[in-house]
Amino acid sequence: VIKINMPQPLSFPVKINVGGDAVQGFLPDQDWNEEVEYGVQDGHTNKLAEGETITGTDTPDIYRSQRLNIVKYKVRVPNGIYNVTLMMAEHSFDEVEKRVFDIYVEDNLVAKNFDIIKLSEKQAAFNINVNRIQVSDEILDLHFAAGKEHPCLNGLIVEKVNAKVGELNRNPKKNYLLIQNYPNPFNSSTVVRYFLEESGFVKLNIYDIQGRKVQTLVDEFKETGSYSQKFEATDLATGLYFSRLQVRDINKTIKLTLMK
Repeated sequence: VIKINMPQPLSFPVKINVGGDAVQGFLPDQDWNEEVEYGVQDGHTNKLAEGETITGTDTPDIYRSQRLNIVKYKVRVPNGIYNVTLMMAEHSFDEVEKRVFDIYVEDNLVAKNFDIIKLSEKQAAFNINVNRIQVSDEILDLHFAAGKEHPCLNGLIVEKVNAKVGELNRNPKKNYLLIQNYPNPFNSSTVVRYFLEESGFVKLNIYDIQGRKVQTLVDEFKETGSYSQKFEATDLATGLYFSRLQVRDINKTIKLTLMK
């Protein structure tokens, strides 16, 4: 009798603590092989020392451990469309141009010359949200290409999207990422960051809760790359505001909380 080990299908959303153990509803990291539902190829684990903290998140344990020098991460999923969250924190460097790498999801370049410190701070949680990625071979593939030092990944969330009829055969749109401002909440100023996979005319505006535009941060053509834009709110009242990024036919919005 030949015994065949069939991996148990994953339930969504799939949450993986890359480089760490099972915690806070996240699955433990593991190596990839043909008998598992998910896993990493190459790299080694790295964890912060006891007492060192991670800021900007309510799940700090996920960001305390990571895979360094990671090359690929694979997750078995039914064919379809998915939203993917890449969770990262820089453990070692506090200067830009120290760790730089490219990230591909299903062969789509979602971050070129990615440098966490350009967009965040050392030991601070940072996420990249990649939406509407199509999988057609029942394996979601993430690929990390080193530029300077080793690529890193701390956590991964995969959410299934209910696609409309005929949508599966469309090519995914280019990724334009509007990243949560830091700090948030903020007192008088904060920094809004965004990433462009392709060049284009960019509009980045701030709106109040009534939908009125209160400030224009960007209104010009931008080349491919990562950008940071300071938002000065000295003359604005305490409250909830929205930052809206418009590039081509894509709109992204985040909430900003001003507290004085």
